[in-house]
Amino acid sequence: MNSSICLTNDYSIHKTLTLSGSFKLDIQEYSIKLKLQEKLNLPLCKGKYFRFQVKLYNKSNIPISRKEKFIFEAKLYTSSKPHREVTHSMNGKDILKGTTIVESSYDEKLNTHIGNFKLQINDVSSHFTGFNLLVNAHKNEYLEKTGLNVKPLLVKEILVMSKERICQKLRQNK
Repeated sequence: MNSSICLTNDYSIHKTLTLSGSFKLDIQEYSIKLKLQEKLNLPLCKGKYFRFQVKLYNKSNIPISRKEKFIFEAKLYTSSKPHREVTHSMNGKDILKGTTIVESSYDEKLNTHIGNFKLQINDVSSHFTGFNLLVNAHKNEYLEKTGLNVKPLLVKEILVMSKERICQKLRQNK
């Protein structure tokens, strides 16, 4: 097994692993990642809006312009493999309502870029063997110029219940 590391644009690190000459695996490490500001209040209730904040976590201490705007997008996937994007409920209506695409703003107190989401899931998770929520950052000119890569945020095993009283009982039992 051979291993090599190369630096590109002084920001992103690429590792290349060769296993017995037949496979080549290119692993890209992320210099910035998305994190939840606070944990989600799970389980969620069908048809009820929930809010969450996503922040950019810069683990490499590379300066990011305060004026820069990033576009974050939230999508829903099934939690069973192969993961498929869920766009419609069992009734044929859109499964996600609310702000699925947001523009980031710079927060002086947190000293980072944040995005505020307000979403509603319109079906219970048992119809789809559970949900995973994926939030990713769209590429923009700034990211391409600097060579920075943003690791998406993945919230696994989101439980969506049909009734508010069931949600409250499950939250209290945690």
